[in-house]
Amino acid sequence: MNMTILPDRAKAVIEAKLCGLFPDEALRERVEGLLARYGSESWERESLRVRLAILKLAGSDVDKIEHLVQASKADYRDVLAWAECPNAMKIGLCDASKAEKERADRLDAEQYQRWLDE
Repeated sequence: MNMTILPDRAKAVIEAKLCGLFPDEALRERVEGLLARYGSESWERESLRVRLAILKLAGSDVDKIEHLVQASKADYRDVLAWAECPNAMKIGLCDASKAEKERADRLDAEQYQRWLDE
């Protein structure tokens, strides 16, 4: 599942999530700096999408944000899968039936959209 989000919307959601999770401006700026570490290299793809995934997974846990940024630099697809496809990851795509895969995809899309809209 690819959670395609337009860049302007992704930027707005990231800003809103950061303000909600980190009301303290100094801490929010620290977290923004951590998130900016991903996407600084030319081969680091989909930086806004990955940063959203990191915030979804870590919430207000700064240590977890730092860990997930490092994980993203190793393989950003892992972080995207953990954030966007938790149900699909649980069932495993090789052994699941078509109906199970479709249900997992639907649940994942609904769950991610709810988080975006919070």
